[in-house]
Amino acid sequence: MYLENNTLASSHLDHEIVKEQKKAQLNEFFKKYIKYSRKIKHDYYSTLKDNSFLSSTQINYELSEHFVYYDDAPMFWVYENPATNFLHKIYNLNVKKLASNNPQKLIIDYYSKWVLSNNNSDSKYFALSVIKLVRDSRKNAFNLLLHATILAYDKDLFDPETALLILDEAEEVFHSKGIEDSESFELLYITKLFKGFVYYKIMDFTNARAQFEEALNFKGDGVSGQFHLALSNINLGQLNEAFNLVRKIYHFDLARIGWAISTNSRQLFEYFLEEAVCRYFFLEEVGYEILPIFERSINDLIGSGQVRCDKLREDIIMLKDMKWYKEKGEMIGSSIVYIENFLKYYSKSENIFILESIKMFEEKFVGSIRIILDTIENEYNEKLNYQLRIYDLKIQEDKELKNRLTMDLENSKARLEEKKEMTIKNFEYSMDEKIKIAEERIKHIDLKNDLNPTNSFKNSMMYTLMLALLVLLLGGFAEYSNSYVQDLASFQKVISVVLVSGSKWGVLTFFVGIFISMFLSASTSLEKNRIKQSLVRDFNNLKDEKQRGLKRIKEDSEQAVKTLIDRNKNKLESCDLQIKELQEKRSQDEAEFRNSISSKIKAETQKLIELANHYK
Repeated sequence: MYLENNTLASSHLDHEIVKEQKKAQLNEFFKKYIKYSRKIKHDYYSTLKDNSFLSSTQINYELSEHFVYYDDAPMFWVYENPATNFLHKIYNLNVKKLASNNPQKLIIDYYSKWVLSNNNSDSKYFALSVIKLVRDSRKNAFNLLLHATILAYDKDLFDPETALLILDEAEEVFHSKGIEDSESFELLYITKLFKGFVYYKIMDFTNARAQFEEALNFKGDGVSGQFHLALSNINLGQLNEAFNLVRKIYHFDLARIGWAISTNSRQLFEYFLEEAVCRYFFLEEVGYEILPIFERSINDLIGSGQVRCDKLREDIIMLKDMKWYKEKGEMIGSSIVYIENFLKYYSKSENIFILESIKMFEEKFVGSIRIILDTIENEYNEKLNYQLRIYDLKIQEDKELKNRLTMDLENSKARLEEKKEMTIKNFEYSMDEKIKIAEERIKHIDLKNDLNPTNSFKNSMMYTLMLALLVLLLGGFAEYSNSYVQDLASFQKVISVVLVSGSKWGVLTFFVGIFISMFLSASTSLEKNRIKQSLVRDFNNLKDEKQRGLKRIKEDSEQAVKTLIDRNKNKLESCDLQIKELQEKRSQDEAEFRNSISSKIKAETQKLIELANHYK
């Protein structure tokens, strides 16, 4: 029994020794290769300043998340970040404009003081003040989150079950609030994170993992969710899944550092070095499980870091000695100075992220060289283009001349077309008036009395009757005159002599008049037919004349257009020929110029290309 107890005790002691050895190894690795501290005072206010700066920086969205470590989670609701900004916007909370006795302002102020108190003797007072005000005021989701956070993190008020219930309530508010998807997903992501934090703190790693997985459903690239999911998997022994997540987080840290380097921001560079998400793995006892990942990386980097920095420093010196840099180095000066500062302050560092960033600085150096190479080539191309500009101007002038000639031709054709249409319109109007008059004359010929045979006959007969009566009287009186001497006394005799003697002449005259009237009526009818035929002939002639006139006008217009085109054709062909000759000459000269400047560019850029090739 004694031996058995000694064996168990020895086994437990060995386990503790191994555990302590692993912790020591983890801490040693952290201090040597991971930990980085800026030369600033680290306190509550520096955290506020850092996160405010991160919020104001226009960084890529996928790199902009404010990482939340479960042990520092209460601080999250104090500094500026997208989630708190959304909550302030949703509930119209402008802390600066709220009155000092406003319940909402008091809640925020007491919560901030609770965070700042860091579980000292005053923290319970501030925590209870927040809880009382939250219960007495409207239960918005922001206040619920603050309440739940206090219950999950205050040592005297620790109540994880109630904290989870309140977080569930806040989650329901977000679902029912009708918030935009982008804001809703961010808030639900954070709420799920905090629920996972509560489970993690009470070591319920299974439920913690479930909450972190749900959080990532709302924000798939959420680094806070990935980090704590990796921690949960490590605690549950799911190391393969954990390793995959750790590698993602490691690349996330490198991407943020790379972004800082690309913008020449030393402030961001140092912040991302110090606040690398991976560093938080080394604050956990189980961090030693993922230590091999970092050991493999550091083994690949540690041997070459100093050599690469020295080479980069030498190449910068060579670059700065070049004539082009002395003349126009300000174009890349800020990038070169940034690289030099890195080499000055960090080249001897063994920090894994600094060693990883050497490649990024090499790429930045090569990028600066590429800018120089492009600038040199562009300068020669500008000289080439200046030489070719004479051709381009002349070609452009000829093209513009051709365009003007073409436009003038089209305008002239349009004017001729307008003139033709106007001439046709006037001619048609004139001829239509003549045709209309001729048609009216044909229609009204039957209405003319002087051409009506019946009227002519009637008029002739009237004249005949009057003439016959006159002849009758004249003939009778003439006969009476011959017989006057013989029988002068009898009036009846006189009348008888006049009537009888004159009637034969009157009748003869009447019959002659009838024949004459008939002749005149026939003549009138013939004249009417003649005139009508003449009018019809004139009417048809006018129609024919109209068609001939229209045809003549169109032919004259077509001939004028043809003459115009023929007159401009030679000018246009001359322009085309001159443009073609200029283009051919330009191509020949360009080929000669390019061959000439190619050797100059090669001579001027050879050393630069050799510098860039050092990093292939």
